[in-house]
Amino acid sequence: MNKKPTKSEQKNDIYIEAINVFGKEKQMNMAIEEMAELIKEISKVIRYDSIEKPNSNIVEEIADVEIMLEQVKDIMSCHAAVYSMKMKKLNRLSERLKELKGDK
Repeated sequence: MNKKPTKSEQKNDIYIEAINVFGKEKQMNMAIEEMAELIKEISKVIRYDSIEKPNSNIVEEIADVEIMLEQVKDIMSCHAAVYSMKMKKLNRLSERLKELKGDK
């Protein structure tokens, strides 16, 4: 009996297919382009003093970057390492915030 893939598995399949169809180097370049577009949109938000109001452009660019980062992690085979580093950095941030608030 064939088990229906989960949404997560379906997303992963799409990421892998994109890498296979377009190639690793093209997808890495696309990741750079998408990050540059997000930088541009963040800059506009700051420049026009609209930080509290997310617009469709910034939402779209965040989604594009997140999709490309998943592909970069697939290409570099570093999902677990990124997760581990993310947890370390979040713990460090948490400690800094406690220090700033005076919590011990």
